[in-house]
Amino acid sequence: MVKLEGENAKLRQENAILKEKVSELEKKSNQNSTNSHLPPSKDPVKIKAAKQRRKGGKVGGKKNHEGHTLQRVVQADEIINQLPDKCECGCDLKECRSTVYDTRQEFDIPISKFSVTEYRRYLTTCPKCKSTIKGTYPDHIIAPTQYGPKIKSFCILANSEYKVPYNKLSEMVEVLYGLKISEGTLVNFTQKCYKLLEPAENQIKSKLAASKIAHVDETGIFVKLCLHWMHVMSNEQFTFLRVHTKRGTDAFDELLIQYKGKLIHDFFKSYFGLTNSSHNPCGSHITRELDSLIEDQSNWAKKFKSFYYELYHEKKSINWQNKVQIFRRFARILSAGKMEEPKPYRNGSRGQLKKSKGLNLLLRLQKYKKEVLGFAFDPRIPFTNNQAERDLRHAKIKLKVSGCFRSIVGSQYYARIISVISSLKKQSLNVFDTLQNVFTCNNFAFAT
Repeated sequence: MVKLEGENAKLRQENAILKEKVSELEKKSNQNSTNSHLPPSKDPVKIKAAKQRRKGGKVGGKKNHEGHTLQRVVQADEIINQLPDKCECGCDLKECRSTVYDTRQEFDIPISKFSVTEYRRYLTTCPKCKSTIKGTYPDHIIAPTQYGPKIKSFCILANSEYKVPYNKLSEMVEVLYGLKISEGTLVNFTQKCYKLLEPAENQIKSKLAASKIAHVDETGIFVKLCLHWMHVMSNEQFTFLRVHTKRGTDAFDELLIQYKGKLIHDFFKSYFGLTNSSHNPCGSHITRELDSLIEDQSNWAKKFKSFYYELYHEKKSINWQNKVQIFRRFARILSAGKMEEPKPYRNGSRGQLKKSKGLNLLLRLQKYKKEVLGFAFDPRIPFTNNQAERDLRHAKIKLKVSGCFRSIVGSQYYARIISVISSLKKQSLNVFDTLQNVFTCNNFAFAT
């Protein structure tokens, strides 16, 4: 009898453990980009379909959106006169005087064969000393035949910014302009652009080092079919991307380690090891974890989310006046949450106590309460880390198109070029014109 009772107790314990595992697997299978840190690319088909615009919704720009329509130009490049040639009565009108009734304009792009510019260097004899003096070529003219800055800039933009592979880009240039450019030559364009943009990248790093707010994040990329990491440090004006084999502390460069401003990031533990800077976690990441708990009928998570968004929508000055009450309410919600969450337990005889996801989140919120609530009192601190995530999106799209980078050098080329292009776009500078100047003048610097 005693033996049966012992076996029965053991089975009940194993049954409870199995139920807990089943529950964890169910929660994991229900995770998506709205209630976890999973990217939207990993969402199930049903979730993706739900995010699409519902049928019957309003088409076009949203309310108060500043529209951009095609505007007429004062002076057209070509004028084609449409003269009436014959009247309905049969009279010939070709010799009659006509006046302009109305006009319509058609905008199109010029598609033509490539143009060739020949530079001729002359030799002159000085009438005084009889010395022979030769003219000088521009600095960027270094070979008997070479490609110009426009075609180089076009190829760099198409490959880096618009993700056109080298083989397709070579074919496209030949179709559009009748100019045959090999894939090796396109790689040389990229390599030269990478070297010429080094001063611009150094300037980006110095600007970010002096900034008060910086967003940081990282995402996995594949280089030669091996997992690497694309790291970003950015703000509203500048973007700095770099590639490393590691994700955590070993991958942090001197810029990030010595940064003394406010870092906006997710709850990745390695970032909190940077002691020179202050930290503010991303509110969207916290909200997604709360949403997952709310789906499991968590009362404290529902209260905390409501409290969190109240602070977000309230004026900073009012939050500052109520700072003591805010921290007290914060503590009360977390205390109630600890009572609600299950106690830590140990599956076996060894190892650390296992905590629920809700309890783990509670402990993180409690440990970093000043950082979590920083956005409520300081208008400079953004609520989310969306800036860094947007700046990393280029690399994810690149991987969707190409699958992976062929070499670590190629990924480094891409990171520097996109860093400069992203920074130019943030400052509303013409990317194509800037790249032309880079190839023509062999340098580039942002305006101070």
